[in-house]
Amino acid sequence: MEVLRETLIFTVALMLIVILSVFCVGSVYAISQPRYLEYIHLKPSLITIYKGDLIVYDLSVRDFVSVDISSGLVKSLGISIEPVKVAVSEDRMFFISHMSSKLYMYFHGKLIEIGLASNPNDIEVYDGLLAVSLPDLDVIEIYDVETLEKKYFFEVDLAYGLGKISIYGRNFWAVSSDGYTLIKIDLESGARSSIKLDERVMVIKAFKEGVIVATEKDKIQKISSNMIIEKKWQLRNGSTIDIGLYVIEDGRRIIYTARSRWVIGEIEEEVYEVYVNGRIFGDVLSSDRLWFIDTTNMRIGWVWLSRPPRITEFEIKPAGEGSFKALARVFDPDNDLKNVTLIVTVKSKIPGLPGDERYYPMDKLGEENLYAASFNLKSNEEVEVNVVAYDLAENMGVSEKIPLVYKEEKTKTANVTKTEEQPAIELTDIYMIASSLLLLIPIIIAILAIRIRRKTKKKHLKKQK
Repeated sequence: MEVLRETLIFTVALMLIVILSVFCVGSVYAISQPRYLEYIHLKPSLITIYKGDLIVYDLSVRDFVSVDISSGLVKSLGISIEPVKVAVSEDRMFFISHMSSKLYMYFHGKLIEIGLASNPNDIEVYDGLLAVSLPDLDVIEIYDVETLEKKYFFEVDLAYGLGKISIYGRNFWAVSSDGYTLIKIDLESGARSSIKLDERVMVIKAFKEGVIVATEKDKIQKISSNMIIEKKWQLRNGSTIDIGLYVIEDGRRIIYTARSRWVIGEIEEEVYEVYVNGRIFGDVLSSDRLWFIDTTNMRIGWVWLSRPPRITEFEIKPAGEGSFKALARVFDPDNDLKNVTLIVTVKSKIPGLPGDERYYPMDKLGEENLYAASFNLKSNEEVEVNVVAYDLAENMGVSEKIPLVYKEEKTKTANVTKTEEQPAIELTDIYMIASSLLLLIPIIIAILAIRIRRKTKKKHLKKQK
């Protein structure tokens, strides 16, 4: 009965540890950590995507260069005009330059110039249409990108600056010259509507159901097509001084670059940010990632749009005789989960030495998002157990570590007398005893040295007497 009682106490204690650890999961990010192109040596000032290649304006040669992402091959495009803004529509690349009343189009290796009535201030492309802002004339011109035919012409009291116009579907959006009024124009009917905000508008980005607005007091606002403010998010100070805005998944995800704060953020109900360790100068959204220029370190980086997996639940259950079963619930928001692995780290008995790591692939169970793996521990092994999940973009989700100690108690009984088997001395125990003895040697030498000095001093005093 005594043996049974001791085993029961141990089992209850172990189960208590497990239950407390079920919902202890590690920190997660809604957006992945930044990565960098290590083999590209340029002085970038502008970046875009054209025909699947990365297009960079290289200040060191005053030219656009094409970068093959897979091979790292850099090729000059022979465009020496320094751009202010670039917009791409499939096989055509449009850009505007400082103090020029021309619109430039790069098509099939040739640069074509289109004369405008005034200096363009901003351009934007969407679904075969190119919008050009001419605030000196308070005019918006919208062209067909294939034929360069002017399809729409509107007189609008326009604000100066990049990011003050945006187009999506049949709606064109613009910021008025007062800086506070947002204007929407239906391209087909010409009907207009507007809303005046209580903060100056810095940047706008249209999407299917409305427009996303960044305002001067570091707010992001979601405004519907019928001019209703649906939601606001407060960012940290200085976020909207120089900000890039992107909207994906019909407005469910907002990606932004707070360039002056050196961060890339995502809003999906809550706000998440990652630090990029450098001043962001330019950025562009591609099909699978957000590219950016780090001018502090003169390099090009990106963050995957695919978000890291999240370990939402993690528990360990004893299976008897040193066997344990780990269960983890893993959620991958983009459904591109690659693998889930259980890591058991054995604590070293020698101070300062790292412990051994054991890896166990976790198999998916019938229940949704639930993964399992079994492992064994030796008696008196002290370990930490956690789960790591990877997706196809190599984003990583990590759980918190669960500490675990397995103690196996073997008891022999004969009548009333109880004896216990003595554990064998392990090699690591010998190392620990030897290392402890080595630490005593300097102390013994020091004591002997002091005693010798005292004896010498006494003999010297006797001679003097």
